Amino acid sequence: MSEIRTERDVVDVHVYMNPFWRMTDDARATFREHAAAFDRTLELARNPEAFVDYLDDQGIATAAIINYVSPILGYTHDTNEWAASFRDAAPDRVLAFGGFDPRVADDPDAEIETALEELPLSDTTLDRLLRTNARSLFGL
Repeated sequence: MSEIRTERDVVDVHVYMNPFWRMTDDARATFREHAAAFDRTLELARNPEAFVDYLDDQGIATAAIINYVSPILGYTHDTNEWAASFRDAAPDRVLAFGGFDPRVADDPDAEIETALEELPLSDTTLDRLLRTNARSLFGL
């Protein structure tokens, strides 16, 4: 028999919470057209306190926000700074995962060091297109 969950013991480890206003106009228009409740998501991304209230309403103790570097969408490595700032507004409720794309980093080592040591984010992800080819690119 499964355990009955008590209030706020759920951790959501994969929440796309990004600075959506930094997207290119075309990308934002596509998201607005096809994503359910995009305007509400945009509102939550602008207001960490409202995001925490949303977590409370959903019975979620902690959320790991996932960000990524995607120049085609308008996201650069400074998205990591936004993620750290968002996390810092509610550090007991939000974990921040950043993104990394060595194809658009002037100094890839410095970008990783900034993300993991200076900010510090919980971890980073590789751009989706890069992950698809990571085995051949990096011998993984």
